[in-house]
Amino acid sequence: MRTGLWSIGLILCGLGLLAVAAWQYFGLEDDPGLTVDEPEREISGCLVGQTKVITFTFHNRARHPVQIVGLAPC
Repeated sequence: MRTGLWSIGLILCGLGLLAVAAWQYFGLEDDPGLTVDEPEREISGCLVGQTKVITFTFHNRARHPVQIVGLAPC
């Protein structure tokens, strides 16, 4: 008799955890995927053909990975 109660209890706990996981996955909305600190930058003192290193700081506030694909031509 006790084994049957344990089995039912474990099944109910498993179903409850599955419901919570589904709610977390489907119910909550993501924040905007990616933010860039200071996206507008002025670059002065460049010569034609000169290479400059520019650093951007990215913040991923979403619950999923994002992919950064290229930059617009300068």
